[in-house]
Amino acid sequence: MLNDPNAVPFLVRVLENGPDWTANDGAVLNSDESRYYARCLAVEWLGRIGDKRAYAPLVKALDEKTPASVAPFFRGETFLLRAYAVLALGYLGDPNAIKVLTQMLQEDASDITKAFCMYSLARFNDRSVIPLFVKVAAENLSAQGRLPGALSNTFDLCMRSLTRKDFQIKYSGGKYTSTAYPELGEMVDPFLPVWQHWLRVGRAETMQEFQRLNAVRKDAVFEAERSGARQRMGRDLSVAALPMLVDAIKAGETELIEQVSILTSGEVSKEANREDVLKWWAKNSERWLIPFEDEPRIKIEDAR
Repeated sequence: MLNDPNAVPFLVRVLENGPDWTANDGAVLNSDESRYYARCLAVEWLGRIGDKRAYAPLVKALDEKTPASVAPFFRGETFLLRAYAVLALGYLGDPNAIKVLTQMLQEDASDITKAFCMYSLARFNDRSVIPLFVKVAAENLSAQGRLPGALSNTFDLCMRSLTRKDFQIKYSGGKYTSTAYPELGEMVDPFLPVWQHWLRVGRAETMQEFQRLNAVRKDAVFEAERSGARQRMGRDLSVAALPMLVDAIKAGETELIEQVSILTSGEVSKEANREDVLKWWAKNSERWLIPFEDEPRIKIEDAR
C-alpha cells in the first residue's frame, strides 16, 4: 500500500530514478510523460504518508525543472514536479519546510506554485502567515484588479481556513459586491479587497458582536435562547473571538468552552475544563491570534 511508511524507500527511488517499468509494460507506460507523472505521484504520496524521511528528497525535488520533452503535455508548466513537492511538504507537516515555502511563495514565478505554497503553509495552522498571504496577493494583482485564477481561489480558501470566517459575495453584471461591506462598492475580484478590509475592521467588529451575543446568552430566560447565542458564537464569530472567549472562561464562564472547541476544530476538547483551556491558550495563542493591521506581528520565517 502506498500509504504505508514501508513504501517510503520505494517512492524515493521512483522520485529519483523514475519507475522501473519495462518494455513489457507497454508503450503508454514507458512514454516520457507517463514516467514523469509517476515521479510526480511519488512526490505526492511521500508527503501524504507523513514520514520525516521524505523531507530531504522533497526539498531536492523543488529544484527540478520539467523536461522540455514533456512540458507541452503538462500545459507548459515549467516546474510541475516542484509544484507537487510544495504540496507534499504541506502534507508532510515538517516545520523545517516553513522557511523554504515562505521564500518560494515570495520568489517563485509560477502562479500554481505560489498557490500550492499558500495551501501548504496554511496547513501548519499558524495565523502569522496572513500578512504574507495578503502581501503576495496584492503584488500579483493584474492591472484590472484580478488575481490569477489558481492564486485567487487558493488565497480565499486559505484565509477562510485560517480564520474560520466566511463572506457572502454577490455577482451581477460582471462585478462582485460584498454583503458585509457594501461600502467597498463593485469589485472585479472580491477576495483581496474584502480580506484587506476585514483585517482593518475585524477586531472591533468581532468584539462588538461577541459582547452582544454574550449578553444575550447571559440574559436569556430559556435554554433554547441561551444555546442559540452560544451556537452563533461558534458559527459566526471567527477565530478572532478566541481571546474574548478565553477571557470569559477565565472569569468562570465555562459553558463557552464548547465554542472554543468549535472554533479550533477540536484542538481544544469540548470536555476540557477551565484550567485546560488556559494552559492551551498560554502555549498556543501566538498561532491563533489574527494579525489585524493595528497589531503588528513577527513574520513567520523569523519566528522559527
